[in-house]
Amino acid sequence: MSCRDLWEWLAPLALAWGAEAQLAEQEAVLGWRETRLERLARALYVEDGTLHLSVPSHVVAAELRNLEGRIVRQLAEVAPRSRVRRLRFHVEAWRDVLGELKVEPPAKEDLRRAARRLPQGLPAPVRRVAAEALAWAERRDRAILAAGGWVCPQCELALLPEAGRCPSCGMEARRPGR
Repeated sequence: MSCRDLWEWLAPLALAWGAEAQLAEQEAVLGWRETRLERLARALYVEDGTLHLSVPSHVVAAELRNLEGRIVRQLAEVAPRSRVRRLRFHVEAWRDVLGELKVEPPAKEDLRRAARRLPQGLPAPVRRVAAEALAWAERRDRAILAAGGWVCPQCELALLPEAGRCPSCGMEARRPGR
């Protein structure tokens, strides 16, 4: 759904509820994508002229703080009804900073293969759930590797290509030519 479609849907609803001013104030949140900074910060809400942004680190917050004047001017063009005058940063861990990875559901053969890898003697319900979890994990690992990811040589965790260090054991990714 595009931002324009969203406004066409929300505007009559806000009018019916008598919340036009509150919706207009949030225009900067809906128009944040147009700043082209959505990979660095996520717009949360606007309150009293302050746009609250979620950022993945203090470094990103500092860099965006240096650009605050330019960002506020850009928001005035993109979302004039919002009347943003300042930015406030909330440093939060982002799970999907590097983007979304599409993982296909496991096929029946994946489930059978995973079940064969499990120890014998597990109760049937436990075996079924464990096989499904293992099949999903294997599918996820294949998707990561297909996206250019790498396998940690120490703990064998599959990591996205942008990850330079394994979060589990601290091993660094091997660089080409090493």
